[in-house]
Amino acid sequence: MTGKSFAATLGVIMLLAAGCSGDAPTEAAPSRTAQPSASSVPSPSPTQEPRPPKPSDATQARLEGTFTVGHTLIESENLSGARNYKTRNTYVPKCKEGACNTIIQSGHGNRMSEDRLAYVKGRYRSSTTLRDYFRCGTPGNMKPVPTIETYILKPTRMALVEGEWIVTRFEGSIDYKSVSPCGFSYIETRYILNGRLD
Repeated sequence: MTGKSFAATLGVIMLLAAGCSGDAPTEAAPSRTAQPSASSVPSPSPTQEPRPPKPSDATQARLEGTFTVGHTLIESENLSGARNYKTRNTYVPKCKEGACNTIIQSGHGNRMSEDRLAYVKGRYRSSTTLRDYFRCGTPGNMKPVPTIETYILKPTRMALVEGEWIVTRFEGSIDYKSVSPCGFSYIETRYILNGRLD
């Protein structure tokens, strides 16, 4: 190898060595600035519905829902029904809120009915004519006697349910009286009611 070629070769080797001696590439260091985590960001508080004012007493609350109603016989001149029994009655108000006229869907055995209860001065009332609640006559010749059913209900307890004051208990009565006498007297039966929201 001549002196010139040796010098050229040596120069190339030195250049290559110089290129390889640079610092190796590295990843950028993570930032020291704290980033807010999801848990540290305050979540908005849930919007609460305003609490409706409590009625002065339960008679001003809304009568709605299904109740188990106990019937206790306290008076009868000619017993036609059971002495004590229970029904499940559903009350459907005719207004959007508050106390008002209500539909009662009730039944016991084969006696099923749907009646309208008028809301008057804190009481629910209805008067209905039943065709064959009572029967009168002699054995083998019993005939139905038209009967007036008078229903009175008074709410006694209430509770705040889903933003509205609802009746949870009530008491009342049902009176049955024949339109015409059977023999020498009218037929009358009276039950006391106690209802509890299911």
